[in-house]
Amino acid sequence: MKSVAIALLAAALLAGCSGSSASTNPPADVGKTASPNAGATASSSPAPLPNFNGNFGNNRFAAVAALRLARILFAQQQYWEVYVRTTPATLDGTYDPLNAGSFDAAARQATAIDLVLATEATTAIQLYGGGGVVHEKTELTSVGSMLAAMFPNARTVNMKVFYGEASLHATAVYSGGALDYRTGFK
Repeated sequence: MKSVAIALLAAALLAGCSGSSASTNPPADVGKTASPNAGATASSSPAPLPNFNGNFGNNRFAAVAALRLARILFAQQQYWEVYVRTTPATLDGTYDPLNAGSFDAAARQATAIDLVLATEATTAIQLYGGGGVVHEKTELTSVGSMLAAMFPNARTVNMKVFYGEASLHATAVYSGGALDYRTGFK
């Protein structure tokens, strides 16, 4: 009985498509699909997708620097989330991973760097803070130095260190080889 009902339904649908009772002139919008850009002018186009992951940086070159730094820390068994922001936010140039010069040329345009380091990993927290404030300063001086080398015209590297997503542990400013370090945030 079920198969008879399905056959009758299919026959009814096909009969409706035969055109015997339908107009031979379909409405103007048949075959067209709704577009997210409906109402946009013919010359406009969708915004291009970014060629980097915005979770790592505010532009392609910042994201590349964040990944480089994260890999260095990971190799030392320090599991940190890393975010880098450059000033200016847009650096001219196209990044070619096979041509180191393409990164260097764009990176020279940055005048300041902001860095966020965050971890929930007990091992990373112990390795970072295990030697007290002196060790933490040494670690951030090393990180600041690496970023200053990647962005040679940046006058400052502003850093924030979080334990977890919202617990600010320390801030630091690296400039001219010196580190101004503050801790004790609650």
